[in-house]
Amino acid sequence: MSRLRERSLRGSIMQSSVHVRMRPKQKTRFGILFRLGALTGSLLIIIGLGIWLWHIGWPQKQVERASDAALHLTQRAQFAVKEITVEGRLQTSKDELFSALGIGAGAPILSFDPVAAHDRIAKLPWVADAVVERHLPDTIYVRLVERVPIARWQHDGQTVVIASTGTTLPDAKLAQFAALPLVVGVGAPAQTQYLLDALKNYPDIQRNMKAAVRVSDRRWDLWLQPKITARLPEEGIDGALKHLSQLISEQNILERNVVTIDLRIPDRLIIEQGGGKSHSAGEPQL
Repeated sequence: MSRLRERSLRGSIMQSSVHVRMRPKQKTRFGILFRLGALTGSLLIIIGLGIWLWHIGWPQKQVERASDAALHLTQRAQFAVKEITVEGRLQTSKDELFSALGIGAGAPILSFDPVAAHDRIAKLPWVADAVVERHLPDTIYVRLVERVPIARWQHDGQTVVIASTGTTLPDAKLAQFAALPLVVGVGAPAQTQYLLDALKNYPDIQRNMKAAVRVSDRRWDLWLQPKITARLPEEGIDGALKHLSQLISEQNILERNVVTIDLRIPDRLIIEQGGGKSHSAGEPQL
C-alpha cells in the first residue's frame, strides 16, 4: 500500500507540472513594412487635413477671432482712441490726413499701426516728413514737416507751385502764392532753389525780376523790368549776378534803352540796345 501511494503521489506531481519552452517572436519583413506604411499614411492624412484647413482659412479665422476678441477687451479697458494730436499742418488737407491715418475716435488703439500710417501720410503731396506715434492708453500723435513753396513754374501753358526739392504742389492755389518768383522752362524746378539762393545777395535784381527762364536746361535768362533780358552763363553765375547788380545800382541800366545784357562770357559785357523791341518767342505769360 505504501508503494502504491508513493507512486500515485509521484504521478500526481508529474501530472500537475507543465514545462513549456517559449520561442521568441520573430519580426518579419512584412510586419515592418506594414508598420511603416501605417505611420506614413497617418502622417499624410494629418498633413492633408492641415493643408485643407489652411486652404479654407480655418486657422486664420480662429486667430482673427481671437485677435478681435482681445482688441474688444482692450477697448472695454479704455485702450481706445480718444484724442488725435496733429502738429505742423498748414497746407495738408485735414480729410486727406485723417484718411491716410486710417483710424478714428473710439477705435481700439492697439489695432493702430504707426509705421503703416507714416508710410501713407508721407505720400501726401504737401508732406516732406512725418512722425506718427501711439501714446497709450488713448492718444495718436502726428507731427508734419510740410514742403515749403518757393516759386511758380510755368510749362506747356500750365502754372503750378513748386517746393524747394522741385516737387510740384498741384493742390496749391496760385492766388495764394502769387508773390512767389516765376520760373519757366524744362528742367527749371530742379535748379530753382540754387538760383534763388544765389539771388539772396542781390535784392536789387530780385525786386526787378519778372521771371527766370531755363534755356535748354543748361543756364538761365533773367527777365527784368521793364523788358530787359539778362543772359547768365552756365557756370559761375555769382560773378555774373554781381556784375549785373552793379549795372543796376551804379549805372541805372534798367532805365536805359537796353533789351539784352549778355553776361555769358567772363570779363566781357555785351549790351544790345533797341527801340521798343519786345522779347523773343517763349516769353512768360505774366
